[in-house]
Amino acid sequence: MNTTFPFADFDPMSFAKAFQPAVLDVEAVQAAQQRNMETMKLVGEKAGEAFQAIATKQAEILRQGYEEATEATREVLKAATPEEGAKVQVEITRKAVETQMVQARDVADMVASANGQLFELLNARFLDSVAEFQAMAKTATAEAPAAKPKRKAA
Repeated sequence: MNTTFPFADFDPMSFAKAFQPAVLDVEAVQAAQQRNMETMKLVGEKAGEAFQAIATKQAEILRQGYEEATEATREVLKAATPEEGAKVQVEITRKAVETQMVQARDVADMVASANGQLFELLNARFLDSVAEFQAMAKTATAEAPAAKPKRKAA
């Protein structure tokens, strides 16, 4: 009967080395984070510009709506009979609804375009970050000393 201890050749230090995390290049990590921050700054600037353009468009829509409402009131008041005034009101309302649909579509297109551009910037940086991290991990793994288990001849 063989009563030898099965773990007699076990070296806990070499076993522990196999589980040590690879050391990443700190400068490469810092550079990647710097690029992330630069991208976030750019995205913030672009978002601010888009917000300003959208707010300007909405202010123009409001100004135009006020002017059209003032003119519509004048047109209704010029009507000689109530029936003629009702006809004028119906036509003014139809034009206003059509105009507002076009304006709402314009604002929605501006928002969608801005969101798409911002997403593209963020997505491109995300994909670059993943590639950078993979490259750092490969480099760290290649540079890490391989743990070689010690074996004794049986």
